[in-house]
Amino acid sequence: MFSYAGKTAVVTGAGRGIGRAIALAFARQGADLILAARSVPELEEVAAEVRALGRNAWVVPTDMSRLDQTRNLIQEAVRLGGKIDILVNNAGGGSSIPGGVGPLEEATPEAFDAVYALNVKGPFFAALRVAEHMKARGAGGAILNIVSIDGVAPAPGSVQPNEVGCQDYNGSGSKAQAARPARVCPGVGGEEGPTPR
Repeated sequence: MFSYAGKTAVVTGAGRGIGRAIALAFARQGADLILAARSVPELEEVAAEVRALGRNAWVVPTDMSRLDQTRNLIQEAVRLGGKIDILVNNAGGGSSIPGGVGPLEEATPEAFDAVYALNVKGPFFAALRVAEHMKARGAGGAILNIVSIDGVAPAPGSVQPNEVGCQDYNGSGSKAQAARPARVCPGVGGEEGPTPR
């Protein structure tokens, strides 16, 4: 089995679902974790689980749709963990604003902007800042973007251009001279339907 001992990973959307599972998997392999999401109580629970595995965990409350908070996350991650070896952009989803999910003809500009900020703009600028950090360190690293399956095959008539946008910058072949960009496109959840990230 491989080891992430001595590595620091930042996981967004780490309070539940896929993000929680990713954070715990990294901890089991020896990584220290910076956990980010809007839900502080859920993050604190995951942090306790990580610490029970003998790893360090820090909670940084973050709304990935807000660039000021995304910038703060990266700065805090470097301050708390000393460095960033891995970024997992997992936070994402629809919007509670009318027109944020559902049939295309119900889309609104406000909902589009909100969903775009969360699913494309925030992750893009987080990845950019982390890639700059990795390049400056000269140590490389990995940036993983968790993208809805709708980014590959949208449901007919659905509003999912944001997921395609995240796919586009992942598949552009861009390299930060230090980081390996990658995307992961999970399918929908089990019998209960889609799993929230």
